[in-house]
Amino acid sequence: MMLKPFALKIIMDVAASEFYNNDDNTYDLNFKEENNDGSQKISGDSLKNVYKSFVTDYPIVSIEDPFDQNDWKHHAKMTSEIGEQVQFVGDDLLVTNPKVNQIGSVTESIEAVKMSKRAGWGVMASHRRYILFFAQIKTGAPCRSERLAKYNHVDANVFQLLTIKKDSILSLLPSFNTLLI
Repeated sequence: MMLKPFALKIIMDVAASEFYNNDDNTYDLNFKEENNDGSQKISGDSLKNVYKSFVTDYPIVSIEDPFDQNDWKHHAKMTSEIGEQVQFVGDDLLVTNPKVNQIGSVTESIEAVKMSKRAGWGVMASHRRYILFFAQIKTGAPCRSERLAKYNHVDANVFQLLTIKKDSILSLLPSFNTLLI
């Protein structure tokens, strides 16, 4: 079977904090090399332009953590320049407060979700947080046994939720409520 052009969509999880250099505020694209001579260090603006060219040349629909978690300037620049074309996910940038194990309670997590939605932001949950039924979860491709187990766990819980009455948690997602009717 031949795929139509751009039938496949690409989601990137860059984790740029892993190769950000605090000493000179650069991104080291060669950070994993033992004999790194620093020749592959680029500025935040240069990295932004790399992403822009990727979005132009490839069917990229989402980029997670494109810059260091403290590099608000480049997150804002890229969002204003190509934010209408691609979704940006700020895991390292934004994640701390809504995590149940960090925020303190499920109720506070739900309030953080509601506040994000009121601000017009989408909400994505990891495989550990999907039970709040956001529109998306992130768990990786089902290519290894632990990831496949995550998908199976999600499937089992979705089936269970479809068999019970909707409650205040499910009302966070209007489209899911219409599915239940």
